[in-house]
Amino acid sequence: MASKPSKPSFIPTPWHAVMWLLLSACLVLLVALWYSGAHDAGVALEKGRRMVITLSTGEIQGRKVSGKVPSPDAEAVLRPDEAVLSSSGGLEAVNPHMLEESEFGKIPTIDPEGNKSWRYYSRPFQHRGGLPMVAVIVGGLGQNKAVAESALRLPPDMTLSFSPYAKELDSWVKSARAVGHEAMLDLPLEPNDYPATDPGPYGILSMQTVEANEKSLERMMASAQAYVGFLAPYNENFSEHNQSFKLLLQKVNNHGLMMVIAREPHKTETRTIMDDSNMPAVVADVWVDEDPSEGGISERLATLEQIAKKRGYAIGIAHGLPITIEHLRTWSAQAAEKGIVLVPVTFIAKPRFS
Repeated sequence: MASKPSKPSFIPTPWHAVMWLLLSACLVLLVALWYSGAHDAGVALEKGRRMVITLSTGEIQGRKVSGKVPSPDAEAVLRPDEAVLSSSGGLEAVNPHMLEESEFGKIPTIDPEGNKSWRYYSRPFQHRGGLPMVAVIVGGLGQNKAVAESALRLPPDMTLSFSPYAKELDSWVKSARAVGHEAMLDLPLEPNDYPATDPGPYGILSMQTVEANEKSLERMMASAQAYVGFLAPYNENFSEHNQSFKLLLQKVNNHGLMMVIAREPHKTETRTIMDDSNMPAVVADVWVDEDPSEGGISERLATLEQIAKKRGYAIGIAHGLPITIEHLRTWSAQAAEKGIVLVPVTFIAKPRFS
């Protein structure tokens, strides 16, 4: 008996042809979209609209657009309340003559011409119109990558301060400066509840010897380059120890750096030491996110504005919290409407210190 021919396992139909056509069209579209995106990204890098920063190496891909302060001939087109800013990336490059060798590596020094890091590496700024000035320093950055990257997108006239315990600290400082921010380092001074709160292995403590504290400071100074100074924590107690604090100020000053003290000292002697030292040290007026809630942050920022309008300037410090960074981004966009101008903290210090 003859066997029946076997039926083919697959019989194409018109629907299969339609499906193949649709799949082919989708594939062509995906390839076109990929090519277009790659092309646009390349153009953005070339024209300076986009920068890619590799934290492990500090390499910066993309052209840095360096704007110039308008010439006197261009001043007529500016409104009276405008400030003239340098563009992002307008900060000075690392000056090897402002570095000296230490046990821990290269640390800042004052060069033979008298250049100091706190001035040399500051963000250029020219203020016109007499608007009240507000400086905001965002501290505690670098230990949370997402938060630090978000802070890099804040207006460049906000100063960013990085934890000395951050991985790839020098790369974070380079990244901040690449997008126009002047940078500081958090200074782990002895807290008021020590030893319940430990400032870490770089901690500067009143019970330590002067030599031990200086070694801690030099170890921190060698961990990055081209920063302007240190941000002291709000809850520090070290400044209450007059002699130890005086020696610390002298050490920082001798290396051409500045310091931001997070709160007004409790003791008048501490303030006297600061005033007599001619050390570029400024005191913050408001801890912006002491109450890290929408209402609390709004209230503190309003206080900061009031102080600036009454005195001409105000300084606020903030922690690197997601809610704080987002709130600062929204608030800073309304600065002109509020009748204030954002400035780098060094700009407030410059008229007062040589």
